[in-house]
Amino acid sequence: MLFDELACHFPKLRFSMEQIGGVSFFLDSLAVMTNNKRSPNAEPSNVYGGVTSILNKSKNELWYLGPEKIEYLVRLVGSEQLIFGLDFPYNGIKETPESIEVISALNISTQDKANLLGGNLERIINE
Repeated sequence: MLFDELACHFPKLRFSMEQIGGVSFFLDSLAVMTNNKRSPNAEPSNVYGGVTSILNKSKNELWYLGPEKIEYLVRLVGSEQLIFGLDFPYNGIKETPESIEVISALNISTQDKANLLGGNLERIINE
C-alpha cells in the first residue's frame, strides 16, 4: 500500500506494478490503481498494471491471474492503465506469443486490445 502513498504524493511519477500483485497482492494493486484514477473519463493516472507475466499458469502459478482478471481490470480501471511487454525477457519466445493470443481472444474491444498490445506503451513513451 506504500505505492498508493507514492502515487498520491508524486502524481507526475509514472510506474507499473508488474504482475498486478499476482495472486497474493492483486486486490492491493487494484486498490492502488483505482485510488489514483482521476475520474472515469479523465487522463490515465500515473499507476499502470503490468500484464506480461500473468497469463501463463505453468510458468509461475503465484503470478497467474488469467484472462478473466484482465477483462475485470479493463472494466474497473480501463485498458489505458494496462501494459503488456515490460516483463520481457522473463517471458521468452514460447510464452510471449501465447500471451498475445490470450489477449487477442479477450472479450474486450479492439481498441482495448490495441491499448494493451503496445498502444499504451507508445503513448507513454511519446508524452
